[in-house]
Amino acid sequence: MRIITCPTDISATLLKLISRYDKLSWAVAWATNPRDIIDTLLLNPKKIRHMVVGLRFEQTSPLFIESFQHVKNVKYIDLQEGVFHPKCYLFYNNRNKWEALIGSSNLTTNAMTKNAEICVHLSSSDTGTPYDDIRKYIVGYWKKAWRLSKKEFENYKQRYERRNKNRTTNYMNDRIPAAALEQRLDWAGFVEEVLDNDYYDEMIKVLDHAQDLFKKHSFADFSKQDRRRIAGTSKEKDSDWGLFGRMNFATRFQQQVALNNKAISNALDAIPTTGIVRKSDYDSFIKIIKKGFPDGGLGISTATRLLAMKRPDYFICVSKPNQLQLANLLGVPKSHVYSIDEYWESVVETAQNTSWWADAVNDTKNKIIKKYKMALLDVLCYQGPS
Repeated sequence: MRIITCPTDISATLLKLISRYDKLSWAVAWATNPRDIIDTLLLNPKKIRHMVVGLRFEQTSPLFIESFQHVKNVKYIDLQEGVFHPKCYLFYNNRNKWEALIGSSNLTTNAMTKNAEICVHLSSSDTGTPYDDIRKYIVGYWKKAWRLSKKEFENYKQRYERRNKNRTTNYMNDRIPAAALEQRLDWAGFVEEVLDNDYYDEMIKVLDHAQDLFKKHSFADFSKQDRRRIAGTSKEKDSDWGLFGRMNFATRFQQQVALNNKAISNALDAIPTTGIVRKSDYDSFIKIIKKGFPDGGLGISTATRLLAMKRPDYFICVSKPNQLQLANLLGVPKSHVYSIDEYWESVVETAQNTSWWADAVNDTKNKIIKKYKMALLDVLCYQGPS
């Protein structure tokens, strides 16, 4: 048994246990969009044996409900007397091999990032551990809970929006989905527009090549030509490497790429090649790469070009030809889109908190577009050379 009081440690423990065990049964008062955990659950829906989430006070995000609408073992509850208020996470293979977190942490972004929280971490190796009692408690409420009908969901969503319409929003809070993106194009429409783009084959070829390079080597080990290609500074004629942002205007950046500035490679190494990318990874990337450009030469365009080539599922290259349209699409200030310090929260997190992102995670058909979804947002945003 151990006590966990750091919210990011609680999040990390939940992610670790989802991967470790075959089954999970959870009961929480509220759920929003702690993206790492939600994405991991959506990739492992068969592990969810029981999940019951409270609806009182309209604190559970409609986006959470939409994301799990096809997962039959996720149910909702609102007690007639009192408030459904547990925060209990059980992971198990059988009654002899299990772990659980019980404490104050709801399945919300704030609980997993910055709230003052405390959880007890129990396991089958502890003396006198109450596996049967924990599971019985969760299953008992799960049997009383229900799946929301379409009408019930729409009614709940209206109540949620009324309750939250005057709430002050910032990018680290649990947010309502970015309406601008959803009104412009849903996931199915986005896929159709990408497939219809005249440069679809060329874009996929560039991103495939970039992924092959990063799977085999660090940036510092690429050939000079490949470093220039990835950085968008290639001087090859009729090259498709200018797609997703041409960086030939950034003279100092070009020079550092050619000189193989190790800070670029070290920064890119801070971004995992596969799996979930976290804000802490992005922050490490920015901290390291800034040290490699003490006299300037690094901007949002050059930084996000590198990121989009390594992880096109999380990053879009921001440049003047797409800046305004991207800001309009996501419903955020243009200045935030064009800021290294604001990029993660204004671009990545905004996209993550939409049904567009959730639908992409659930899409098993359009795997290539899903794999490159954020970089391919450029299809909607590119307005031609500035």
